[in-house]
Amino acid sequence: ANDLEAGGQMAPLEGYIPETPTEKVWEGIVLFNEDHERERIRRQWIACAVVVVILGIVAAIAAPVAIQRRKPKPRTPLDPAAVLRPHIGNINALKEASPEWQAYNWLVHEDPGKVVNQTETAEWRLIQCYVLAHFYFATGGPISWKNQLGFLTASHECEWNAFIPFEDILPEFHDGSNVTSVRAGIYDCADKEKVTKLYIPQNSLQNTIPTMITQLSDLELIELQGNDFNGTLPTHLANLSSLKP
Repeated sequence: ANDLEAGGQMAPLEGYIPETPTEKVWEGIVLFNEDHERERIRRQWIACAVVVVILGIVAAIAAPVAIQRRKPKPRTPLDPAAVLRPHIGNINALKEASPEWQAYNWLVHEDPGKVVNQTETAEWRLIQCYVLAHFYFATGGPISWKNQLGFLTASHECEWNAFIPFEDILPEFHDGSNVTSVRAGIYDCADKEKVTKLYIPQNSLQNTIPTMITQLSDLELIELQGNDFNGTLPTHLANLSSLKP
């Protein structure tokens, strides 16, 4: 109590001279220094500002890297030679003008739909296009088919079909009803993508039914009656588990 001045203020230690007018001391202990306090606060603000700047620089560097890592790599189109090699062998060994060569040449160089250039084209689609093109060339499509049925056009292969007058296809079955035409060609597809029914009667298809047709693993129906085939049916048709009698 003797160390306090009247009015409740602490009395400075006798014989001690404060370093600054704002410094308060008691028994030799510095209690408060306004200049020191301002300096401390200033340094804290400077330190916070430096931390914020450093964090901003780190974020600016790290963000593009993180975005680049998350960004999926662009897909490239499939290599048709690699995809078809298990089915037709070495492309360079194909005999020119053979159905295999013609189908591959059309797929890679002449297809107006540019299926091989589309990054979203799946392997099964590439094989399906090739098999149908091979069927077309192997059965005399460019020369003997009476109706081209939309084959090898820019449309999706599930749209390779046309409506043919019923009397031109199956005149003996026409009963005089209102049915005047029937769709021939690719008759049906699963989910509008995978060929399931091939219906091409009375269209002057020639040679033999190519074994390659069995690569259409979802095929349920093949109707090719009334054409000019010779030889025997491909034995591999028995391997198509989806084929219905």
